[in-house]
Amino acid sequence: MSKLRPNAPDIEQYGYLLKQLAGAFRRRIDEQLRDRDLPLSNAQMTVLFVIEEEPGASGAELARRMLISAQAISTILRRLERGGYISRASDPANQRRRRWQLTRKAHNALARAKRAVRPIMARMLGDLTPAERRQLLSLQQRCIAALEAD
Repeated sequence: MSKLRPNAPDIEQYGYLLKQLAGAFRRRIDEQLRDRDLPLSNAQMTVLFVIEEEPGASGAELARRMLISAQAISTILRRLERGGYISRASDPANQRRRRWQLTRKAHNALARAKRAVRPIMARMLGDLTPAERRQLLSLQQRCIAALEAD
């Protein structure tokens, strides 16, 4: 393993630590959702959050945004639709394309999920100063932009 500079972490550690953080975060969210009797997984709630931010998004757009496969998003969307959380309508520009919308049930579930997530976020960020939180957010956004740049 090569060093970036003296006393710097090995380059491989960044990916490993990101994966650890994502896994711990997902587990805590799933626990909170279960504890609050929300019958949805973290992945399903994330899809609802994305649709809330981008009403009318297509399945392909959702898959890209969530960095998952078309098959995975299709499974999640079918379950959410069967559960009454989302509905679909045809895209006026392309009748084969479906646009997803949240139902009232989804809006209620999202409000409950947001309340459930707040203590997890507070715990995760609790040891960071406001300046460090802003810096972390900025660094995450820059890393994403770098990877998405063509």
